[in-house]
Amino acid sequence: MAWETLSPHWNAVAFTMFIICIIAYVGGGVSMIGTFLGLDVLSMSGSGLSMVISILLVAPMSYGFSMLLLDYVRRNEQSEGAVLASWQNAIENYSNIVVTYVLYVLILALIAIPTLFIGTIILGLAYAMAPFVLKDHPEYSAREALRASRLMMRGHKGKLFLLSLSFLGWILLGLITFGIGFLWIAPYMSTASAHFYEDIKPQEETAAVEVETV
Repeated sequence: MAWETLSPHWNAVAFTMFIICIIAYVGGGVSMIGTFLGLDVLSMSGSGLSMVISILLVAPMSYGFSMLLLDYVRRNEQSEGAVLASWQNAIENYSNIVVTYVLYVLILALIAIPTLFIGTIILGLAYAMAPFVLKDHPEYSAREALRASRLMMRGHKGKLFLLSLSFLGWILLGLITFGIGFLWIAPYMSTASAHFYEDIKPQEETAAVEVETV
């Protein structure tokens, strides 16, 4: 289903993914240059810059990209303004997206070591639908979006895990191509996640009721 959805858009999504990757590696590039030159200050500032870029730019851009793919899944691909609409949605929900991303990372980081990273995998699956939830419920806070995702993923985490495993061959192909293949593979995986969200969406309304009653 994901392959069929992306068939008319492979070049467009690959180019968009390329732009996001360039921005993501700007801070990392500064850190690598500092390490190579032996400039500890530049290396440390580069690491900090990479984190800031990830939080303030890459997270919202990735969210907008996911929303674009969700629009494709919902058969809105005929709209010429689909790309601009996805970025506009990201801008309108900018602060909420950033807070959700930070909260998500903090939760996974805090649970990683005590559970030997097993808890991180489980929670990562539980919170995987949060960006799509924010798309359909922009009024939600970061906590509510994460909670709604966790509630709607009850009984589905194993299915999403198996879906992720089905991409192992593609991931290996991406590694063999020195990462270039991920320009197409990453959108392919994200589109599959969007289809997954649409499949379990009937439970999203139940989750929404539970979130709003808390």
